Amino acid sequence: MNKLMSLGCTAQSLLNKTRAVDFLGPLALRLYLVPIFWMAGTKKLADMDSIIDWFGNSDWGLGLPFPELLAWLAT
Repeated sequence: MNKLMSLGCTAQSLLNKTRAVDFLGPLALRLYLVPIFWMAGTKKLADMDSIIDWFGNSDWGLGLPFPELLAWLAT
């Protein structure tokens, strides 16, 4: 039982040492996603007129009231 407890303490000690770099995973994910979200945002801003048309048109769009306001709030 003592050997199992020692192994558990060793494993916990190793895991505690990795906590110093646990921020690297989320940071890498954010750095990977920055250009994707940047391009999506700039394309949405550049084509705002068609988004407003889509929000307001009831035939082929969403048919929402106040399409200009809603398009800017969604962007």
